[in-house]
Amino acid sequence: MNDPTYLSRAQALGAAMNTVLWNASRKKYIFNTTDNRVNPAWCAWGSQAMIRLYEADNNKTWLEYARQNIDGLNVSNRNPTTKAYHFFARMDGSDRSAEIEGVDQAWMQRVQALYSKYSTTK
Repeated sequence: MNDPTYLSRAQALGAAMNTVLWNASRKKYIFNTTDNRVNPAWCAWGSQAMIRLYEADNNKTWLEYARQNIDGLNVSNRNPTTKAYHFFARMDGSDRSAEIEGVDQAWMQRVQALYSKYSTTK
């Protein structure tokens, strides 16, 4: 949009998000500060936001947050047998809900595809 204030505002919002919604011990975003469950659709948007910030300013810190969040959701919500993502799970991967919803599969595919452009793992 050719307005540098948009980028600085987005960076400030990203930093605030990483202060309030980032769980440092589990390395993933929460969607609710009063609940330790995670949801692929609601938490994966954090990775998309970090990837878009990286694309705007080339700060690799944003990519590291995106990668860790994707990896964390793969551990907590992805079924190792079916490879489907459970609707909800606890941060540690326990208490997974039985529901498998298309929106969760789509969001995880989306953020992993977005991140794949920057992944050094081939």
